[in-house]
Amino acid sequence: MTKLRNAGSFEDAAFEVVRILTAAKAGQATGLSPKTIRDYTDPDRAGRPSLETAVKLDAACFAATGRAPFLEAYTRQLSASTNETPQRFGDVLAEALDIPGAVGTATSGRILAQ
Repeated sequence: MTKLRNAGSFEDAAFEVVRILTAAKAGQATGLSPKTIRDYTDPDRAGRPSLETAVKLDAACFAATGRAPFLEAYTRQLSASTNETPQRFGDVLAEALDIPGAVGTATSGRILAQ
């Protein structure tokens, strides 16, 4: 029987990781067993991945699909906990990975201003 997971929960993020990578490949990326990875998807279990493990899983998923499920879950939960206007999930990652583009834009604007 499939268990219900709250959208944006860390269990849902772990489920997405398994769907994207498989539990075996996720285990290889983290040095954990596939069973441990599958346990992270279970909302009735107490264990959650450490931040280090979540980053490794997100990095493996990002390399495969351009998505980072744990970052998406964290961003959604943070947005729900603050009064700030919610941003599209993944904006932080996309902006961080576009630093060369931002530097080029800033440089070209400065050159044109001179």
